Amino acid sequence: MRLLPVLALFACNPSEKVAIGDAPAANDTDNNGTIDTADTSDTEDTSDTEDTDTTPYPLTWVGSRVINFPGYCEEAIYEDGEEVTRDSDFADLVDLCPDCNHVFEASTDTSSICNNTVGVSPTIYRGIILNEEDVEVVLFSFNNGDWDISLEAEGEINGTTLTYEYESVYNYYGQNYDFTAEGEIELQD
Repeated sequence: MRLLPVLALFACNPSEKVAIGDAPAANDTDNNGTIDTADTSDTEDTSDTEDTDTTPYPLTWVGSRVINFPGYCEEAIYEDGEEVTRDSDFADLVDLCPDCNHVFEASTDTSSICNNTVGVSPTIYRGIILNEEDVEVVLFSFNNGDWDISLEAEGEINGTTLTYEYESVYNYYGQNYDFTAEGEIELQD
């Protein structure tokens, strides 16, 4: 059976798990977490000093992602958290994504999936960029003492429901494994 070599490879050292919440971007296969796409060194603050946003604050992030490693496993990760866009403790995240309309911190319900072979970050950080036609979901990850940012997925919002999906690569000891994820999140006030 073809799955046994994959299972053995994933299970060979569970203490060295790569957290799925910090998965590399689809084109990043070197297990370093994410690609830094933000350069804020020469930006000028042109925002108005008066807050005119009428969106309820904070929004909550409640939902799940279904992770699928084709031919190996498929499991859901449940997420529950709150918007931190205006929280000064998260100013570094907000500064990394000036286009983000909302930034969230959420907890996950599990530390691993796929028979404990794939680690899951206990806390995830996501940003949402609202465009005219779609929504971009941004992944924040903490690597080597610095925050990084990458585009995780494009999605849609229908009412208060955000749906998105993405494909990525899980690098395990130099071996790449493709996986997909489908997320459905309720953004509630």
